Amino acid sequence: MPQLTPTRKAASIYFCGRAHDPNKFKWNRMISSENKTLATAINQAFLLGDVGFFEQHLSHDFEWHLPGLPEPLKREHFLVMLRSGGTEVKTSRVTNMIAEGNFVVVQSDGKPVQLNGAWRQQHICDIYEIEDGMLIHLTTYFDTAMMEEEMDEG
Repeated sequence: MPQLTPTRKAASIYFCGRAHDPNKFKWNRMISSENKTLATAINQAFLLGDVGFFEQHLSHDFEWHLPGLPEPLKREHFLVMLRSGGTEVKTSRVTNMIAEGNFVVVQSDGKPVQLNGAWRQQHICDIYEIEDGMLIHLTTYFDTAMMEEEMDEG
């Protein structure tokens, strides 16, 4: 297989359900480090319900993809949701964070919730796509086993 060089264009790759041109990725440690710092601030803003932070750091074409929903949530819907009391799942502890170029993957525990009469720990995995200091795309995966249990309760 031929090696990719800066003069050779690679085919689009798919990540988070969207096509990306790998020649536009900023794959260097400085960008990864800056994006990791921003991802940490994003998690803190979720915890505090800091709408102002999100107003400043969401791109105008921001999308929040929640697997299982037919359409991603757009920027304004996301901000309205935050203004009305935040998100249902609030991160309480980041357990792992990996940054590579424009992408940061954050595993975290949410605040415990009561389900079927017992307290359950929530587990979340967020994938942030950050470009020029702005969050352009977020995909959130929730604890599937707990969600199935919650559906059975209803």
